[in-house]
Parts: sequence; C-alpha cells; structure tokens
Amino acid sequence: MRSRGLLTVAIALATASAAAARIVVVGPGGGGDMECVVASRHDPARILAGCDVGGFFFSEDFGRHWEIRNTGLGNPGVVTVAEHPLDPDRLAIGGHAGVMLSDDLGLHWHQASNGLPAPSPDGHSAPVVKIVWDENDTNRLWAATGLPHDGKERSRVAGTRGRVYRSDDGGESWRMVVADNGWGDDSEPVEIFDLCQLRSNSLVAATSRGLFRSDDAGVHWRPIGVGLPCSFDARHLAVAPSSPSRIYLALRETAPAPFPREASVWRSDDGGETWGKTAPLPDFQRMSDGREAMDAWGRMAIAVSPHDPDEVWLGGVWYREGLCHSRDGGETWDAELRKVPHGWVGDFWSSPVVSLDVSRAFPSNIVFGTMSGVHASEDGGATWAQRYTAEDVPPGKIAGTGLDTLCVADIRPDRFVPNRIRVAFYDVGLMQTDDSGRTWRRCMAGVPRGLAGICWTLAQSPLDPERIWAFFGTWGGGGRSVPARSDDGGETWIPLADAAGWPGGVARDLQALRVRAASAPADVMLAAVCDGKGIFLSADGGVSWRGADPNAFPDARRVGALASADGALYAGTHGSQDAPSRLLRSDDGGETWEAIGEFASSVSAIAVNGARMAVAVRCTGPDGGCFLSDDGGATWSLIYCEAPWNDLTAVAFATGRRVALASRSARWHDPGFGGEGLLLIDPAAPFACAHVKGGGLDKPEIMSLVADPFVPGRLWFGTWGNSAGIVDLGELEGEIE
Repeated sequence: MRSRGLLTVAIALATASAAAARIVVVGPGGGGDMECVVASRHDPARILAGCDVGGFFFSEDFGRHWEIRNTGLGNPGVVTVAEHPLDPDRLAIGGHAGVMLSDDLGLHWHQASNGLPAPSPDGHSAPVVKIVWDENDTNRLWAATGLPHDGKERSRVAGTRGRVYRSDDGGESWRMVVADNGWGDDSEPVEIFDLCQLRSNSLVAATSRGLFRSDDAGVHWRPIGVGLPCSFDARHLAVAPSSPSRIYLALRETAPAPFPREASVWRSDDGGETWGKTAPLPDFQRMSDGREAMDAWGRMAIAVSPHDPDEVWLGGVWYREGLCHSRDGGETWDAELRKVPHGWVGDFWSSPVVSLDVSRAFPSNIVFGTMSGVHASEDGGATWAQRYTAEDVPPGKIAGTGLDTLCVADIRPDRFVPNRIRVAFYDVGLMQTDDSGRTWRRCMAGVPRGLAGICWTLAQSPLDPERIWAFFGTWGGGGRSVPARSDDGGETWIPLADAAGWPGGVARDLQALRVRAASAPADVMLAAVCDGKGIFLSADGGVSWRGADPNAFPDARRVGALASADGALYAGTHGSQDAPSRLLRSDDGGETWEAIGEFASSVSAIAVNGARMAVAVRCTGPDGGCFLSDDGGATWSLIYCEAPWNDLTAVAFATGRRVALASRSARWHDPGFGGEGLLLIDPAAPFACAHVKGGGLDKPEIMSLVADPFVPGRLWFGTWGNSAGIVDLGELEGEIE
C-alpha cells in the first residue's frame, strides 16, 4: 500500500496473551494526592491508600515499603477504600470507575457495577466518592456517587450525580435506593461529598445542599442541621465509633464572599439534629485576615478516636501544612504539627492534608495523606514520620519506598552514559538517576520558582554530552513553557525566557538532532511541538524560534508528535474532517518536508529505527491503530487495532522485530472502552499481542516509551500516576500467541 493513499485496512480485533511480569517501577516516591488512607483494623502493620492518579497501594510494615496493587483495576483514580468489618482480605474501593472488589487484599480486583449506571465512553457514569460497609450486616454496603475531586473532573462525569446506592450481597450488585426528590428540589443535581453510618439503618450525608439524614437504610432523607449557617457546603463528616450520636462536620460557607470562603468545624451530640461551632483553629490554620480557610478543593480531613469521642484530629486547611488535635471535643485545638514531617517533595512544595484515619482497633496508629505522600504515627501522635521516600540514602540522593504517584511528561536516557536517565515530571520538574532508578536527584538549579513546577520535555545534544535543553513551566492559563539550556549535564540551567518566536504554550517532544544536509541552517537543530500551534524550530540553541515554512509544510500547525533519528526529523499531524493525518520527514532540519504516510486519524507517537518506522494513530473508531513500515515509509501495514476505541500514547521498537505499544486505559471514561496498557506486538502475526504486566500494574497509564541505548530489549517508560519504570523484554521470545 503506497504512502500517498489513505490507509484503509480490514480491521481485526486483537487477541492477547499475558506475558510474564517484567515491569519494575523505579520512581523517587510520592507526588500524587492521597485521596484516602486507612490504618487497618485487622493488622497494626497494615496501611491501605488510594491515589487520585496512581491507583491502590498496600503496605504491611506501616508504610516503610509499599506495593502497587492495580491488577484488574478499571481506573487509577481511587477516592475511597473500605475494609470488610470481619474479613481481613476483602476490600472495596470507589473512584472514577465505580466500585471494585478484592478478596485478596488488592492483589486482584474485579468490577462490581451491576445496578450502577451503564458504562459510558464519554465520561464517568458513576464516580463513587464514599463507600460505607455496614458494621452490623456485612452483606450490606452503601456507595455515594458524586464528583471526583469535588468537581475537578466535572466535565467527564457522564451519569447522574448525587445518588446513594445500596448492595445487599457484599457489593456484587447495587440498586439506587433514594426515593424520588429525596434531596428536595431536583432542578439541579445534588453533589454528595461524604456519607457515614450512625447506627444500623441510620445514615448522614454531606451534600452541596447541606446535611441530610436517613433512618431507613437510605430510602428516605430529610434535611437536618439546626444551628448551622444558612448557606454552606457540608464537606466532610466524622462519627465517633464509641458514641455514634457524636458527629464532627467540616463545612465551607457558600454565601458571596472573597475567595477563599470561610471554613469551620462543627459538632453535634444528637446524631446531626443540632450543631454548635467548635473553637477557632490555631493561627497556622487560619488566613492572614483571621478567617479559617479551606484548601483549594475544599478537603478538610477529620478523624475521631475509636475509644474517646472527645479526641479528634483535623488537617487540610488551605495550603498550610499541619494537623490540629483536640482532646475536649473541639473546645480547644492544639497545633500538634505546625509543619508536616516531609520527604523530598516538602522541600519545595506545600502539602496540605487531604485524608486522615485512626485505626478502629489500634488507636495509637494514625495515618494521613497529603498532596505528596503518606505520613504515619505509631504512638498516638507523639511522633510522626513520612512514608513515601527512603531515609537511608546518601546525602543529596532520593529513593522511593514504592509509593510512586508522580506523573511523567517525558523520559530520555542519556546518549553517552549508561544507566543515566532524565525524567521530566509534572509538579516536581526534572529529575535524574545515574544508577537505573535506584536513587534520584532533582536537577532544577537556576530555574526560576515561577517555572519550577513542570518540566514539559527535554533533549540532549548529539554532539556535546553536557549540553541539554528543556522546557519548564506551569499549568496556569492552559499551560506555559519557557526554554532553558544547561551546559553542565543538567546541574544548572540558563532560562531563555526572552527566546524570540517561541509562542509560550505547552512544549512537547523536544528533539535535538545533528543535521548532515549542507542546506541545513545549523549542525544541531532543535525542534519542538507547541500545543495547538504546531512545530517550531531553532538553529541557535533555543535563543530564537520560528514556525515551519507553511509553503514547505502547509499543515505544520497541526503537528502533534515529533521524533528524530540519524539526522532526520519526523512529524506526525492531527487529522481533520477535511484532511487525513500525515507523517512527514525532513533531512535538512525542517527546511523542506516529504510526506511518507497518510492515516485516517491523528498520529500520537512515532518510533524510527533505520528504515523501520512505527506510528501510533489515535482514534475512537476503526481507523486508528499501530502502523509499521519496513521500507522508509514507502508502504505501510496495520499491525494492531483496538476497535472500536483506542488511545495509543507511545510506541517503541523492542526485541528483534517486535514493537512495544502503549494503549492508555480508561482515565477519561468508564472501563471497557479501550485501554490495554503495555503491549508487545510481533509484525509476523499482526493483531496478536502480549500484555506485558508486573509490578502490580495491570494496564499502566504509559505516556512515554523509549528504548535504552545501552541495554538491548530494555525499555524505559513514564506513566500518568505511577512515575517511571523499566521493562526488560529480552526473555519474551515465544510468548506471543
């Protein structure tokens, strides 16, 4: 099939056989929001944790080491974790994908969505914000649906919000039990933030319309809250296990006021019927004008001692690090921790408390989660320790404990030094390992604080091992990036903030290539994608940039992927209704271009190895997949398609003739609509592939994939939510069916 013709290939569904475990996560630890933490009631050494992007984590030595346990997990966004009251091995989690159950402490998960809204390819149909396991009847559970991150993923919620579902068979099936108009006026959907059980059939729900109570297992609800402000969001609840009529409430005022809105803690001694405000919080939990202010997403974390209803812990006000502790039911508050004991992230990043738990059976065990990791006390709060990064490492080095929740923007092995890898992270910038991931160090010296949040992409000079370029920036305003140069291998950086011609948007796929063509404007050219604006080129080391010549490259503004090899630059474009996507090649640093492939949908990733090329084509129908050329783009064949949905994010050449392909799982929609994780494809048997699994990652959210230049068969990968890792494929011969 010629490259100039639109590729139309008969689609066959992929059949997969699981390859042996080869994936190893080697990140520095920490990074993601720990949405929920549980100090186990069954084992004093056990901690369970759920992350907004990293999935489920398990520790059996009170957080000193962690395992990722995501096998079977339909979505890595975990919001709530519930232990079975009697069975120590049975767990339920809720999150973007609904409800998942495990009978082996999270080693394997299965979807438990029967009775929940039908799955949707366009969003999350039933995001679960809280699961409550009945303490008296362990076959009964309640699940409250709401908005992940209190609205952070609002646009991706496809189903009805603000409903309570009940299961009477241990969580395997569900039914919506709230009677019509159970929350009052139904003109706008109510949002449930928290749900708790008082006694037997009595429940209290914290919602966007205030507090409601049910005394018939969730069927009928009535408003409660005498004494509370007239207009507020009832955010989080904590019930005293030893006295279920005692409830603590964190709320946020909703009346018009300058942001941030006032927040406060209230107490009820009669099951939520009447309320009184607790004492003002310590100064470090208050704003400069004296108001108590919630953190940006409105998440205050509260927990009560299982034996003493007057002992309560509180964290998570604004972006202030710290915990408050009351021994008298909120009559007074102590600033128990004026600053969270932090690991390496806390050196530059404030980490408010977002989740908190006191063990029901071992009250001296207290854990809390922050926006960077987990922290724990084994002595009732007398002393604390961070539990996401190792303590026994050489000065200046960082090593993780297995709680790896960072998101990777780009990953690049050093061209000249074995075992040296640089990773561009969201939120924490650029990091480097010199020992294949055993230890790390942050490489941000010289980067202004206002740009230090994200390293978007990087590239090393093909001629000078010490010369590196990178783009640093922030999320704000849709994303911003500024080029920078290092002349000492990344130790220090010179920002090129005044770089002429760079449009300032998010940078992707930076390439530094040695151009051999005499017509090239420089020996080393830089090329990068600017989101929404296309490809930009620099011939002077990043000091100035220009867009590709529209006469030579008419659809340069639609470039979405770049790669380079042997002095050539490759660009893949986004398709449109009027034009297919294309793969183009330039041998003179972007001065002229030749089309070498046309596809029906957008090119998302490119891999080149001599005359062999592989492209990942993203789509939501039967026109995308992975395409391979063995003759420099003269002809192409389809070797994989995940019909009818696929979101292919990365591609690389692996062992022999095999191709490694990353197929992103259901981060943006319900499970079952594409997403197969890491695949290994043999072109000799198209559409047959092996799932490469291991390290507790079933279908990892791989965003970057690159071959190690020194170790045959080794790939480095970067994920959304589980940091960076290695996959060794050298021993997989014969394992693909």
